[in-house]
Amino acid sequence: MRRKQTIIILPVGEKCNLSCSYCYHSPIRDQGAKVMSKEMLKRIIFAASKTSGKITFLWHGGEPLLAGINYFETAIKLQNVFLKEKIIKNIIQSNLVILNEKWINFLVENKISISTSLDGPKEMHDSNRYFPSGRGSFEQVSTNIRKLRSRKIRVGCITLITKTNVKYPEKVYETLKNVGVSSVAFHFCSETEDCISHLIPTQKAGANFLKRIFDMWTLDDNPDFRIRNFENIIRHFFNGRPLDCASSYNSCPGFVAIDQLGDVYPCNRFAGRKDFLIGNILDKSLSTLLYEARPLYKKITKIKKECLKCKWFGLCGGGCAYERLFFSNGSFDGGHPDCELKKELFSYVWEYLEDFYKSEKLNFKGTR
Repeated sequence: MRRKQTIIILPVGEKCNLSCSYCYHSPIRDQGAKVMSKEMLKRIIFAASKTSGKITFLWHGGEPLLAGINYFETAIKLQNVFLKEKIIKNIIQSNLVILNEKWINFLVENKISISTSLDGPKEMHDSNRYFPSGRGSFEQVSTNIRKLRSRKIRVGCITLITKTNVKYPEKVYETLKNVGVSSVAFHFCSETEDCISHLIPTQKAGANFLKRIFDMWTLDDNPDFRIRNFENIIRHFFNGRPLDCASSYNSCPGFVAIDQLGDVYPCNRFAGRKDFLIGNILDKSLSTLLYEARPLYKKITKIKKECLKCKWFGLCGGGCAYERLFFSNGSFDGGHPDCELKKELFSYVWEYLEDFYKSEKLNFKGTR
């Protein structure tokens, strides 16, 4: 039994009501996917009780809210039955476009965290995150973020750095603040099976974007507006571990994804890809499947030897395994596409932290 386990549940598989240009699920999306049955949901939550004493349920997709509020009400009831003695956290990753007051009341009553995606001002966001009709989603997303904040719900956000917004860090930063997100994780656009190289900016442009964001963030000095990319570096500066799985080496075994059919994968990014199918929860217990998947997790966490020697390895961890796979033509140990960007950002922030400590005459004990 692990100390903690994150179980990613895709209640409608990869089905989504948006058609984003850079979606890594688009080649395998089944728009006709059905909602996970109550029997399947019950089996998963019961199985979760055998994995760890501390469990995070990350409801993902596709768009998980398409499962309907009754589905999530059932999930909470089952958690209360089978996981009474466990420490439980629920997080929903949603595009927010169908959020309404009933959903918001449900989130408040059950203390469920929620995160979304917003790429900057309307024209930048809408150019890549739109409905199948081509209509942009910015208005719905920004409006619903504000509704959530009015109810004191903190909203996390993923912002993808693309050629669309990479030249405008100031506009992106101000939009995120003004809309009201509580925390942001900036992700660098990476290749998918749909070949989206036309959206991927250069490593240098991405590094310059993030360095400018960091300068504005430190000047603001606002504890209610968190940026995970920089918090990871600060934590490492004080000998802590990064907050996210993509920055922590060998963290993949702490995650598992289960789709609406009960198929089990290492994480949601591998969902629907037969080469990474661990098995089905109807055939074997989740604990057994995770035990049998150890060779697969070992394969996923394999990185090139040069990474192990890098002074930034404790902060980078080799990067996301899925992104390494696509960057290196099917091999996990071929390096990460954002390597140069990360090195430049890490050095920039690290020098700032060291200079700050020297100027304040503090006793610095951080280590690389």
